[in-house]
Amino acid sequence: YVDSLTFEYYDAAGAVTSNVANISQIKIRITTRTSKTDPSYTHPVFGDRYRRYTLESFVMPRNLGLGF
Repeated sequence: YVDSLTFEYYDAAGAVTSNVANISQIKIRITTRTSKTDPSYTHPVFGDRYRRYTLESFVMPRNLGLGF
């Protein structure tokens, strides 16, 4: 029941980057939804009756600076 999974890559200055050599942090975001609908709830964005929860975290890769 995963609605979305995204990765964003950031350089040391905190700017979004697509250059693998400059990555110093990765933001991981996952959004899940319930398996069953809730008849007393309407999602404000999707308009359906599933409850959703989003988790987001920044991680620092352990292998930074190894020169791969």
